[in-house]
Amino acid sequence: MADLYECFKEEEEGPRTFLGNVHLTVVGQSLNVTLRPGTTLTLPLFTAGDAVGLFSPAASDQGSSIMAFSVKRDQVCLTLRYQMRVMVEGQVASLYRVTPADQGSYTVRDPGSREVLNTVMLTVEVLRYSLTLRSGATLSLPLFT
Repeated sequence: MADLYECFKEEEEGPRTFLGNVHLTVVGQSLNVTLRPGTTLTLPLFTAGDAVGLFSPAASDQGSSIMAFSVKRDQVCLTLRYQMRVMVEGQVASLYRVTPADQGSYTVRDPGSREVLNTVMLTVEVLRYSLTLRSGATLSLPLFT
């Protein structure tokens, strides 16, 4: 994300003095997010241009990541694993119905410069229940895979 700022020197008396322009680019934002199973992860892309979204599972080596999506000239390409659960609109990617299998690092890169634009470390809470059942009762549990 980049913006242009004007810098001025201001004294108690007298006019402001223009010092120059500053071009500020914010890159490599990092965020830790904890979500409950079934909720949505929103991943800002921080670019109006091309982007690649990579996923590194929490249980994997640091070097192993898979492509989750790519955006090129406003065309979105989703990998098979994410086709039904990821939507990219504007400058935000959304991963719907997160599960513990979605835990890990999500990195957005500029495909040309390979510059990291955003990294989100996702932790999905483990739901714990305590139930007392009578003998012969049926127990149904949701599976979050």
